[in-house]
Amino acid sequence: MGQKHYSGSYWSSTQSDHVIHESRLELARLLYADSDSDSDVTAIVARPLLLRAEVDGAPHRHIPDYLPDNCPRQHA
Repeated sequence: MGQKHYSGSYWSSTQSDHVIHESRLELARLLYADSDSDSDVTAIVARPLLLRAEVDGAPHRHIPDYLPDNCPRQHA
């Protein structure tokens, strides 16, 4: 019945490397973060970490799609 996901990789000028995405919504967010000239984004990391929490005694887990970084780049 067709493709459920629109996954792939995008060449990010911010990263100077490919960044993975799993949907068109993720790709749209990635394009926005990468091309916004008013943004302070200096790096974009896909699926950077696993967050774990316990809420009302029930364990929860979440992996963020992206972690945009706005720390200034240091040149060697």
